[in-house]
Parts: sequence; structure tokens; C-alpha cells
Amino acid sequence: EFAGEGYDTIQTALGSLKMADNVEALIYTGSGSFFGQGNAGDNIIRGGVNRDTLMGHAGNDVLIGGDGAADELYGGTGDDTYVVTGGGDTIVEYAGQGFDTVQTTLSSYTLRLNVEALTYIGSGDFTGTGTSEDNVITGGAGNDVLAGRGGADTLIGGAGIDTASYANAASGVDARLNNGVARNDGDGGADTLVGIENLTGSAFDDVLIGDAGNNVLSGGTGRDTLLGLGGDDILIGGAGAPNQLQGGTGDDTYILTVNDTVVELAGEGIDTIITAALTGYTLGAHVENLTYTGAAAFTGTGNGLDNVITGGSGDDVLRGAGGDDTLIGGDGMDIAVLTGLRTDYLIEQISGGWRITDTVAGRDGVDLLYGVEAVRFGDGQILSSTPAAGVDAGADKDPGPQVQPALFDIDALDRLDAGPRWVAYGGHALTLSADDVGVLHTVDGWDWLS
Repeated sequence: EFAGEGYDTIQTALGSLKMADNVEALIYTGSGSFFGQGNAGDNIIRGGVNRDTLMGHAGNDVLIGGDGAADELYGGTGDDTYVVTGGGDTIVEYAGQGFDTVQTTLSSYTLRLNVEALTYIGSGDFTGTGTSEDNVITGGAGNDVLAGRGGADTLIGGAGIDTASYANAASGVDARLNNGVARNDGDGGADTLVGIENLTGSAFDDVLIGDAGNNVLSGGTGRDTLLGLGGDDILIGGAGAPNQLQGGTGDDTYILTVNDTVVELAGEGIDTIITAALTGYTLGAHVENLTYTGAAAFTGTGNGLDNVITGGSGDDVLRGAGGDDTLIGGDGMDIAVLTGLRTDYLIEQISGGWRITDTVAGRDGVDLLYGVEAVRFGDGQILSSTPAAGVDAGADKDPGPQVQPALFDIDALDRLDAGPRWVAYGGHALTLSADDVGVLHTVDGWDWLS
């Protein structure tokens, strides 16, 4: 072939072949191992399904090892591209041999030294990791995790919900989505962030700042400062030292492992604390909801807002502490704590729970209780709707989980639905039946009837 005579391709089943000058492409069609070499031009060299060794030599070459066995790919000088679709390929580049790129369909890939760029060409979620050099790492359409690991890197998320990860950084990180930079990547470099929604910090003291969108900021084990800014953000302080978390505007979620400082301002959305590690938590100002996801006994306390407080699978104590609250006990034997005297409250049954109204203005408000087995008032009175485990109330006495309005008004003349009901009040227990016949039992504290 002579120069300028077109784009020419060799297809071969031979075990080895070196391209002649002015031939652009080489494709192996055999079934064994192949040793293919390019020329001084820009070549495309494609291997087969077995272990191939491909050498581009000079020029801007494209080397395609193929699926199957691990291949050895040598680009040589020029800006080379390696297409990696099978695991275990070895890419060899030396310093000063050009700007080289790996394109891969693998779900995760880590660049070797002297290869500058990594691009995901698959369709799923991808984890891409760079080197200490200046890398360009580009995700695909999925939810990708990109880590530059030193150097002045450019991390391009693409479509999907993508994360810039500094989990393995050697020191603290300062990364800010609002201006698209990591001023300190923890490995001595500074990164440019494009199309990145989430940040994962290091094991050290990090500063992570979101943007106007919905972000997930995860701090790691250091003493971190996380600022969500706009959007519905998830802030995860991590274990270790207490962190400072500020969601900003939007409906933000804070996941706590230690007693972090949570900062919210008035009018910044409906915000939620979630914890599985803490056994007690009191909501701070301007935070509306609290959810415990652990298995231990938990004490959850609200604030003056309308809170939703949800217990876990243990025996929980829930306090609304002002506002019109919703208290959800979950599994276990749970108790709601109110401030005033028993006689200050109106108690009524609603679908699946209780409505308890404080008649003293500005105190406990109107609370809704679901999955809560008992209520303790400020005067020590305890009301319960369900006997403790192991009690045999008898087929004619077991009230089940239902709560009747008259259960708590033993002074009143309310009639009950068919079937006996019982209530504790002032150290006594009263068993009532639908014909208004009552039997009063003296109990020691809150004992169970049989």
C-alpha cells in the first residue's frame, strides 16, 4: 500500500503479524493467541478471545484486546486508546508517550501509571479510580463513583447520580459542588468536578459542600463540616469525632452515628434525623422529625414544632415536647410521655391509634399515637392499652390492642362496646363490661391483670 490510497484493513488467523506501512487496521480472526504489531501510523488493532499481545508502536493507536483471556497491550508513542472489555488486561505505557485513554465496559477499573484518562462506555453503574497523575475520569449513564487519587483530576459524572469519592485520601478533603472544585483532594491535588451530585469524604477532617440540587454528603470518621445548601440533601457525619452538619434549604435528612451538631434555620424545609447508633436524641431547633432504626431501647424527644417521632424494635420512650406531634412506637413495648396531669387531656380512639388533646394551651398540643402501648402523664399516672407479655387475661377479659374512649374516663358514665375492657388509673385497675358493671382491683404500680 502507498500513502493516500485509502483506509486499509488486514484480517488474519495467523498467530502473529506486523502491519506493513500505510495499512491502518489489523483484525485477528483466529481462535488462538495472537501477537499483532502496528506501524508508524494511526492503527486499530483488534485481538481475539484468547491471550493476545498487541503493540501499537508510533501513532495514535486503538488497541482492542477483546473478551476472554487477559491481554497485554502496548500503545507506544502517541495518544493511544485501549478498549478493555475483559478483566485482567495489562496496559503498558511509559512516561512521555502521549495522552492515553482506557475505554471500558467493566463495572470497575483502576488506571495504571502513565495512562491519563478513563472513560466508561458501559450501561450500568461504574467505579473508576485514577492515579497520582492528572487524570480525566468520565462516567456513563449509571450511578458512578469516581476517585482521582492525587493530581489535578477532572471527574465527569455524566448522566445518573454520581459521586466523587475521597474515601482513600491520605488527609482531609475540601470539596465543593457549588463551584465544581475539590480545592484539596487529600492527596496533594485539586480536582475539577463536572456532573457530580454526591461527595464522600476521607477518614480525616473534611469540608464537603453541596449545591442547589439533591446531594448526599458523607463525611467519614474525622471531624467533618458538611453543608448541603439547596435541595433535599442527605448528610452523613460518620463515626468518630462529632461533626457539624447544616442542610440548608430543602427537606434534608441527617444520618447520625455520634452526637453531631445539626444546624437548621427557620423555614428551610421539613428535616429529619435518622439514627441507629444513638440510644437517645433530642431534636434541635427547626428540625421536625426523628426516626430510630436500631433494636435497643430508645428515648426520642421532640421540640416545639409539629414533630414525627418514630421508635425502633425495642422498648422506646417518646416525648413530643410541644407542638402537634405524631408518635409512632414501632415494635416493642413503647410509652409516650406527656407533661401535664391526666385530667388535663382528652383521649379518644382513632383508626389504628389514639388522639390525645392537651386542654392547656401552648403545652403538648394535639398528639397522635400509633403503636404505643402506654402513656405516662406528668403526675405519674400511666394508662395502657395492652397487657404485658405472658398475661392470660382469659377469653372473656382480654381487650386486645383496641383502645376505647371510656377506657380513660373511669369517672364518666360512658357505655362500652360489647366485651369487657380494663384501664389503670391512680394505682387501681378497673375492669368494665358493656352492661356498666365494673370491678375495681388495687394494683402495685402497673401490674397486669389475669
